[in-house]
Amino acid sequence: MCGAFNANVIKKTLEVVRGCGGPVECWAFGRKMAEALRKEGIPAARDYTSLVAHPSFDAVAAVAAELRELYAAGEISGAVLVYNHFVSTGRQEVVVESYLSSGCSFASPEMTPVDFAPSELIPPTPNGAGPSRSHGHGRPWSPESFPDSASLQPENDELYILEPSRAELLESLMPQVLDMKLYAALLDSAASEHAARMIAMQTATDNAEELLGELTLEYNKGRQQKITSEILDLVSAEA
Repeated sequence: MCGAFNANVIKKTLEVVRGCGGPVECWAFGRKMAEALRKEGIPAARDYTSLVAHPSFDAVAAVAAELRELYAAGEISGAVLVYNHFVSTGRQEVVVESYLSSGCSFASPEMTPVDFAPSELIPPTPNGAGPSRSHGHGRPWSPESFPDSASLQPENDELYILEPSRAELLESLMPQVLDMKLYAALLDSAASEHAARMIAMQTATDNAEELLGELTLEYNKGRQQKITSEILDLVSAEA
């Protein structure tokens, strides 16, 4: 009872699955998604329906940790998130984001993934310019994939002092960032669902009130017509 909330994200998910050039393993967050995948002959390898009703950071972090382990072991080439993004109470958009570097080819330009690269965590230079967003497909938390100190040196020769080293910071921060990213996507989807449900119920209430008004008008017209007919019968009988 939340309008096209589920239908839109299911449609986009199927587009993403068909756009991947190899075997795909789907992890469903929600009963409707799991059922839709099953009907399409793509049974969900994991079903985390319980996390939708009661989001828990610890439980989501465990899922994210498992994804990282599979990715680091080379068992998966990447991970893509498909979920409803809360824009406003009356508007929710289905977004497709690359959670871990993926080799999937997508059906339309707006679905092109952007790698969640830790280079974005490096502080910007004092003049406001920072390192550009990476679009590569290397391991997201590999310290070797980041620029060295010389390439990040500001124009005024002021250097950033990092303690511990950049590699140690990234090794510590990147798992936390990925945990928060997955948790934020789940909360975003939950907020979108509540908003869509509220709008759907408001629309249903408005339609019900409009129908009730039309039926009341028809009832009053019929009642008035019957009363008029009975009065005419009485007048005719007296005459």
